[in-house]
Amino acid sequence: PAAGYSYEQECGDDRPLSPGLLRPERQTSGLMGLKAEYFNNPDLHGAPVVVRVDTNFCPYWGTASPAEGVRADSFSVRWTGSLLPLRSGRHRFSLVADERARLYVGDTLLINCWENSRNARRTGDIVLESGKTYDIRIEFAELLGWAGVRYGVLCPARHLRSLK
Repeated sequence: PAAGYSYEQECGDDRPLSPGLLRPERQTSGLMGLKAEYFNNPDLHGAPVVVRVDTNFCPYWGTASPAEGVRADSFSVRWTGSLLPLRSGRHRFSLVADERARLYVGDTLLINCWENSRNARRTGDIVLESGKTYDIRIEFAELLGWAGVRYGVLCPARHLRSLK
């Protein structure tokens, strides 16, 4: 963590987003998580072939299909919903993907690894307010071979202090 803030131990690197803090877009099912739209192309174009609520935020499909009706290669998925932070302060989001991915908080493109990141870990910081709801969108595309993505967030500490 950068000087000026610290993180609690239980909110370590790549801690998966808690389903309890997330609500799918236009929630009607009562499920916690994010609305997932799966496409049979790597560009998120056209109508999705599968729509569901996902609660697994470290999906690793290997060489298998992520869902019935979705190809094992050359597919994409868009997760949307809202995030309700428990604490105010700087949050560090992380994203690791094989192959392409990007993460938005509100209208801000916080992490962009749309150029074939091949498991490189990327991070982006943003200040969020406790109790305020933020739209979140994560997009992932698989081209060929192994597929997986991991996204998480580091939470601000209860008592912010300078790290020197």
